[in-house]
Amino acid sequence: MAENDSARNLLDNLSGLMSSIEANNKPQTANIKLRGGYGFARFISTVLTVLGGVVFLVTAGLLIMTMVQLPTTTSIPLRIIAATPSLGGLFSSLVLLALGSITKAAVDTAEYNAQLLQLTKKRMERR
Repeated sequence: MAENDSARNLLDNLSGLMSSIEANNKPQTANIKLRGGYGFARFISTVLTVLGGVVFLVTAGLLIMTMVQLPTTTSIPLRIIAATPSLGGLFSSLVLLALGSITKAAVDTAEYNAQLLQLTKKRMERR
């Protein structure tokens, strides 16, 4: 029963928030300032993304240079063996890019949840 009441209160709060946003035609999050406790995580996200991009460009260049420098008479298995380190670097760079994106998404989610929590607290204090 208590869960039902808390869920109903939450829905009432969200519907009130939505109606006030629609009435004012602007979100009320503009007045809320966050503590900014996620700066280091954003920095790590940026470092991972930049590092992934740099590694991708360098290993792609190395792969191209490797393939160009091999004689045209080189067999396919030898070309694959020569390209393996560069392919590993390309895969690693894609993993770094994905980790950077995942970190940024997690930080964004945490900040948006903090905004929603602050909005809900403000709304509850007005009652």
